[in-house]
Amino acid sequence: MKKTSAITLLFAAATLYALYVGCDQGTKSNLGTATNNLSRFPQDVLQSCALSQSEFNTWFASGTASENGVVVPANSVTFAGTNHCDFFKWAWQMFAWMTSPTADNKAAGFKSMMESEVFYTVTPGVDNGNGTTRTLIPHTPGQPLRVTSSIKQHGPNRLPTILDKEGNLLEVEKQSANVQSMVLNGRQKTKVSRVDIDATGKPVFKDHAGKTIENPKAVIAHASNSANIVQEHKASNGKSIFLATSGKVVESEEGQADAYAALMAKNGSLVYYIIMVNDVCAYYFWKSQDLEPFPTTAKERDAISAFAKLKHGLILPDSNALAMEFKTSWVELSSIPVSERNRYITIDAVIPTYSQTDTLWTPNGEKTVKLALLGVHVVGSTAGHPELLWATFEHQRNTPNQSYQYLNSKNVPTTVPQDTGKFWTLSANARDSNYNQKLIHLDDDGNGSMTAGYADSIRASNCLRLNPWGSHPNLSSAASNSEIISINNAVLGFLPGNDIRKNYMLIGTMWGKYPGEGTTSLANSTMETFLQGESCLTCHSSGSHIAGDIDSVPPIPRFEHK
Repeated sequence: MKKTSAITLLFAAATLYALYVGCDQGTKSNLGTATNNLSRFPQDVLQSCALSQSEFNTWFASGTASENGVVVPANSVTFAGTNHCDFFKWAWQMFAWMTSPTADNKAAGFKSMMESEVFYTVTPGVDNGNGTTRTLIPHTPGQPLRVTSSIKQHGPNRLPTILDKEGNLLEVEKQSANVQSMVLNGRQKTKVSRVDIDATGKPVFKDHAGKTIENPKAVIAHASNSANIVQEHKASNGKSIFLATSGKVVESEEGQADAYAALMAKNGSLVYYIIMVNDVCAYYFWKSQDLEPFPTTAKERDAISAFAKLKHGLILPDSNALAMEFKTSWVELSSIPVSERNRYITIDAVIPTYSQTDTLWTPNGEKTVKLALLGVHVVGSTAGHPELLWATFEHQRNTPNQSYQYLNSKNVPTTVPQDTGKFWTLSANARDSNYNQKLIHLDDDGNGSMTAGYADSIRASNCLRLNPWGSHPNLSSAASNSEIISINNAVLGFLPGNDIRKNYMLIGTMWGKYPGEGTTSLANSTMETFLQGESCLTCHSSGSHIAGDIDSVPPIPRFEHK
């Protein structure tokens, strides 16, 4: 009897160990059955973007890779960028730098570099009547950062956007409540009094006399790229009608234009956002109100450093990083399962609280909570690239991947099926065919209220990451995907122990003039959730997220950089 029990126990222990190894140590790319740090990345990928251990060690301040060790920024002044891999390495080092601990974090009171005095929080834009104005908030030891519950997803002209049925990104000129829109009626401009819907479902435009306007064409006020701007009209049934300059009535995926959508994680936390810039970028904005090109040379770096020294007696400690912007996304850590919380980079932050009904959330105060990092846009200037490099990172647990291809070690295209599983932060159902739906509308009245603008209640969307590694399926995506997968494999393999950064992944990096080079269909599922499929440069071909909006008066720093 004792012998049988011992054998039974031994068999049970072996079974449990096998289950543990199978569940936690796998290398499958579908996270439904594998959960280690390399599980999202095929291990037989063609090694088309290589990184050596010795090169990786140079990223660390100590000269040797260490678990959660201090990382220095990539040297953007000497950046060569001779191949795609160089751009991907630059992005990974910058992400590792901004999420690393500071060298003297205990003495300074900072937990991470992004919370340190090297960075400034960018306030949400305020319309002052002559454009949008933002200010930069210096980071102070022990003071939680402040977040917003939405980032406005504007187009190149800072107008709301829609995706048409063909997947094209279009901007929208909305009809003013007090001004009737003008359309071309032949060669004459005519005011639209109303839009009815006929028995076939087609819109019928009427003038002030009630006469039908035959073959109307939109009159667009914005001169820049007007062919990609449509005019919104509200039909008598409340439906939004989008009219192009060609006269075509455009059908959109969402049925309405909105730059004010909010996103909710499956466990009920809103997704919050913070835009930050480094000190070089801040002083570039304050020095260069005429928006001269972003700094790319040692001479331009030195001019900004001299300006900071002159104005505030400050030494910019990491000036070789040049001008950096980081757009970040977060959820409340309490919404993450307890067993998963140690996989996330966290900060303390002030978030709004709400009075809640099923269809309306109204701000009623604030509270300080701990937030978990979901995603980061890493944007910066380098030698030869005043247009900026655009990269994006996500936590591995954010969102299921759509199916994609890569090249295996024998240079053969290999297909990875769409992810399954139920543990995604932004998806309760990876098989939902109605993915990436706008379900929450953030009112644009400045009060921060949210309504169930697109659904029966305020609730979470099931999100899916399209073009998982930032490359368009029709543009050599297997080769491009392999480069991103191989650099992720390299970095995650070299990060020692349980380094927290192992839980994040590079989605891609792009640069150059529109449509750009690199991963040219780059999007972050937490920030461009509803606009995936477009390039970063579609909306940012003329500059950064915030260039031109920054108040010209620098705040008085509370302390000097060390």
